[in-house]
Amino acid sequence: MISEEQQEKLQTLIALFELAESKIKEIERLDYKLLIPSINELRYAGYHVLKALINSNNEFDSEFEKATNHCKRAIYDAYEVGIVYCLEEIRDFKQCFNDCSDLIPEVIQTYFDDLLEAEKARSFLNENKSGNRYEYYEDGKPYYQKLNHIGQKFDLAKPTIQDKYNKKFESDIKQARRFIITVILSLIGLLVSASIFCIAYINLQQNILVK
Repeated sequence: MISEEQQEKLQTLIALFELAESKIKEIERLDYKLLIPSINELRYAGYHVLKALINSNNEFDSEFEKATNHCKRAIYDAYEVGIVYCLEEIRDFKQCFNDCSDLIPEVIQTYFDDLLEAEKARSFLNENKSGNRYEYYEDGKPYYQKLNHIGQKFDLAKPTIQDKYNKKFESDIKQARRFIITVILSLIGLLVSASIFCIAYINLQQNILVK
């Protein structure tokens, strides 16, 4: 039989477990294949909860702490996966519109600030590659939320950027054609002028010989 204090701890753990589960479902919308680390952490948490319930009171706190840390790690891993996914989406966006990068700020006024936010999120992940990540399990939340918003904004902007690129491309082709036509007409003019000059010169020479 567990004590009232232990019941309260388990209620706290259940709330943490449910929070982790909600984050997993949220990130799952991006790509369900990404969440294996978080799911494993919750599985380990369940294992330690069972050990806490069936072992003596002396081991309850130890097993409870392990279960709690696994839940926190599941939350961190979910945010981490979400951040990595969003960073890859932003990278793909940059590569997709590499040929018209000058047009992007016309559509997305916050584009360079958004890229800076992406770099901040990348630095956050790099700084936390080692250590007990369950200690700052919710620190990834603001980074993920910002990147997710940026990703949605980039997706919405794609058709407009593509349309601007197509119009610019067509305009560049027209300008190139005009330039080529101008050059050709100029050359034709020079050839005509040269021909007239040559004919006049030949006639002049003939007149001189006749005299």
